[in-house]
Amino acid sequence: MSSPTFALTVPNNGNGIIGGGHAGYNFQTGQFVYKIEADIAATSIGDTYAIPPPFTPGTFGTEKLNWEGSLRGRLGIAAGTALFYGTGGWGLWQLYRLLQWSS
Repeated sequence: MSSPTFALTVPNNGNGIIGGGHAGYNFQTGQFVYKIEADIAATSIGDTYAIPPPFTPGTFGTEKLNWEGSLRGRLGIAAGTALFYGTGGWGLWQLYRLLQWSS
């Protein structure tokens, strides 16, 4: 026997503040330009909302983004005053979710 599956739409009106830092370094060898950069930020962004039926009245959800950050690299070719480049990297975050209900 399988559990019922359904989609649930809830409002998400999170607000808060975010603050952090960003650091990077560029270097060039001939016409080739390289860069590595990283950033990290702590946040207080979050929201608590009521979960609609079919859940029991008094069911609430809470979401909070605790931190986010990224690490990126860049490779480019300098041509006069122009720079042609590609970039790529990873983004990470910690999102906290909690469901609460009264019985």
